[in-house]
Amino acid sequence: MKRVLFVDAEPKVLDGLRRLLHPMGSEWEMTFVGSGSKALSQLAANPFDVVVTDIRMPEMDGVELLERVSRQYPRVVRIVLSGQADDETSMRVVDLAHQCLAKPCDPDILKRALNRSCALRDIVGDPTIQALLARIDHLPSMPGILVELVREIRSPQASFQKVATIMTKDVGMTSKILQLVNSAFFGLRYKVTSLDQAITILGLKTVRSLAMTLQVFSQFDSFKVAEFSVDGIMDHSLATGNCAKRIALAEGRKEEADEAFMAGLLHDTGRLVLLDRMTDAYKEVLRTMREREVSLVQAERSVLGVTHAEVGTYLLGLWGLPEATLEAIAYHHRPEECPNREFSCLTAVHVADAFDHEGNVNGPDPTAPRLSPAYLEPVGVTDRIPAWREACAFRQDAEAD
Repeated sequence: MKRVLFVDAEPKVLDGLRRLLHPMGSEWEMTFVGSGSKALSQLAANPFDVVVTDIRMPEMDGVELLERVSRQYPRVVRIVLSGQADDETSMRVVDLAHQCLAKPCDPDILKRALNRSCALRDIVGDPTIQALLARIDHLPSMPGILVELVREIRSPQASFQKVATIMTKDVGMTSKILQLVNSAFFGLRYKVTSLDQAITILGLKTVRSLAMTLQVFSQFDSFKVAEFSVDGIMDHSLATGNCAKRIALAEGRKEEADEAFMAGLLHDTGRLVLLDRMTDAYKEVLRTMREREVSLVQAERSVLGVTHAEVGTYLLGLWGLPEATLEAIAYHHRPEECPNREFSCLTAVHVADAFDHEGNVNGPDPTAPRLSPAYLEPVGVTDRIPAWREACAFRQDAEAD
């Protein structure tokens, strides 16, 4: 049974939540308090799985409470349940809350949000993952320029000019972004010659995703594994990101398209870490995959006890990526295990990853990722697969150019 702490300064709101969530009493042990200080006292005295808080409260507001919970109780899932907030507060909450929901909130929506967040927390907190990561000397940290870039893009006053100024500090990243913008993946009919022009055409979120991806890949120069190369994984990641974005747009999910693009670009980050930091063990993974004719993730689970999806989720969680993006990375090979049964970034990335692998094999390959009917049917999108294949035909176009 999950232990959930609700925090709101309005007694009537707390009473309403008690009545509304009474049917959840068999699944959640719920505590209701009226201030941030009382919430911290409860957390100090008892273990909780989730904190659900309002933002606008006297004395200690929800942002300060979330900051302290994040530092002192990092394993506790943090959910905001609030009315409208100003832009500055919203930007601060983005970095602190796992999920943000609006009042009034349907109990089923709150239940799904809570279950999704807890499931993702359990993945990155799995003792097997912790034991594996203890064998790695160190994980890559987010480069300073990327921290500065993400902070600027999240700012309400973000501008193309400021973003371009930050990015030009890294000449290599700037030239690589221009190279990617002018590649067949983006299908532009004219040459882009400046970073300002690239940002204007692609938008801040797309450029952020490309910059983050390039920073990730730049930390892994080469592998001593014949089956993989940094360039090969980069090529697959670009194709998956573009396809995921096209799938989201085909469903009219413009708000999710940028997050799907970023998740697709970064979905194999864990593979980079394992190939670079655990080369010998990963060679054994590949031998197991070939000899047993099982998928890569099955071989990883057999040899390492964890998969590259989980390792990537852990690392990018440390980097502060949004929960929807982390969910897509964590479950892209096993989406049927995700509590979410609605179209999301995960849907787009799972399908895009399978599509690109299909286009890169000659004949049936038992080791290649496959679409999961056990996931796609409950989500209700099986009939959309042909349309998505058509939307993602850019892969063949890119190879032909």
